[in-house]
Amino acid sequence: MNKYSKTIYKILRTIDYCYSKKIMIKFDLEKLGLSQHELGLYLHNLVEAGYIGGIIISQAFGQTHFEKYRAHEYAYITLSGMMFLEENSEMKNFYKTITEIRDWFCAIAPIAGI
Repeated sequence: MNKYSKTIYKILRTIDYCYSKKIMIKFDLEKLGLSQHELGLYLHNLVEAGYIGGIIISQAFGQTHFEKYRAHEYAYITLSGMMFLEENSEMKNFYKTITEIRDWFCAIAPIAGI
């Protein structure tokens, strides 16, 4: 997974978790490695891509004001967002399995004389 996919994954997981628990969404910008402005850009793009709903993006004079997105605490993920999470969870698990196999092979290769 690249940096952007990881960030999108974390944002979608946060929204999904908070929505399912009926708690207000609070993004940890430090953990995400984002500024408030960058989070707004991600949220805007996720709305535009159809991955999330329930967010109002304010626009004025033809420019989007990312700091002024509203109601992200009421956000929810759409079917497309759910599919993104599922696909990337599978890729994450596959990568973890491959890494474990590689590590296991590297550990026994010297012993087996390979």
